[in-house]
Amino acid sequence: MATRKEILDLQGISVRQGTYQQSQSPTLSTHRVRWHSLQQWSTFITDFNVFWNQVTDDELSTVVDQHRYIHSIPALLAANMTALLTRERQLYPVFDILYKLTHNFAAALNVSHFHATIQPGAIEYQPIGDPDYIFEFGGLLVGIIEVKTFWKVTAQSIDEVIQGY
Repeated sequence: MATRKEILDLQGISVRQGTYQQSQSPTLSTHRVRWHSLQQWSTFITDFNVFWNQVTDDELSTVVDQHRYIHSIPALLAANMTALLTRERQLYPVFDILYKLTHNFAAALNVSHFHATIQPGAIEYQPIGDPDYIFEFGGLLVGIIEVKTFWKVTAQSIDEVIQGY
């Protein structure tokens, strides 16, 4: 069994990339939206510490992973990453293993604050576009997640967003 604290203490695992190939991303649709501004979240560390200090030992020690899934993560990644990642869709199993499942474990049982779960797709909510994943809470769509090929992000593309292009 694994506690919420064990899940939240997981260290990141590097993902190797291959040579980029253009995907059939739904963000190439006619509903494409671009960020027009970025702002630094300058109070992030303070905000996190305020949140973390409110989490009780009882909440952290709650067993949320009965079968110790988190200890299988390296083997699951190895089995699902048989080739270098080159397309967006190849990131879905990695996202599921590293983020979706572990987030949903940590968000389950004995939580003292609002927690949405990560679910695939959102057709039933009819959002503009076709998000890869959604945050769902109480049967409502409360956020969207777009999985992106992180190796396509460049200093120039970040500058364009900051400048409003």
